[in-house]
Order: sequence, then structure tokens, then C-alpha cells
Amino acid sequence: MDAQHKSLLKSDEDRMQDVKDYIDKNYSSGLKVKTLAKLFGYSDSTFERHFLAVFHTLPEDYIRHYRLTQAMNLLTSRSVPVSQVCYEVGYSRGGFVKAFKKKFGRPPIFYNRVK
Repeated sequence: MDAQHKSLLKSDEDRMQDVKDYIDKNYSSGLKVKTLAKLFGYSDSTFERHFLAVFHTLPEDYIRHYRLTQAMNLLTSRSVPVSQVCYEVGYSRGGFVKAFKKKFGRPPIFYNRVK
């Protein structure tokens, strides 16, 4: 555990785990970091600093990673159009294709079971 992480109170670590659980359950609802910070009683900067200290990633990066991972799971396990998958994971079509390709190196259509 690094020094920054050690300086957090146990209650802050628990709250950050609650934040992560909330993101995992609500990732498709257009989550915003500012809204999450307010919901969990933090200023924007404190929220980002605590999230980074606990999970070693910024909250917006975690949300993006989680959404794209869920999208990959949907694309490879179900026969649904890419457009449906992008909306199911909380993206608009254009932003989804660009983010997906950046993360996985290929566009979502490459992994899609609907051809």
C-alpha cells in the first residue's frame, strides 16, 4: 500500500468501495464524476484524489474501462447490433466506436456476433 493510500481513513476507503459498487451497478446511466462526488459527499478534487489513491485510476477512466469491458462481453456473447450495445453501456454511437477501438485496437463490429 502506498503512502497516499495509507493516509486515507478506513471510512474513506469504504466509501470509495461503495462508489465503485455504485458505478458497477449504474454504469449505463450516464454517470458524471461531479455527480458521483456530490452523491457521496466529496468535493470534486477530494473525490478524484481518494478514488485514485484506492484504485490507482481516475474515476472517469474506471467508468470508461468498465463500460467498454461490458460492451466487449455483450458483443462476444450475444447477437445484438453494435448500436444496441453502445446504448446499453451508456455511450452514444460515435463516442463508443472511437473509445472501443482505442481500448481494444479494433472496432466493435470486429467482435460483433451479428454480421
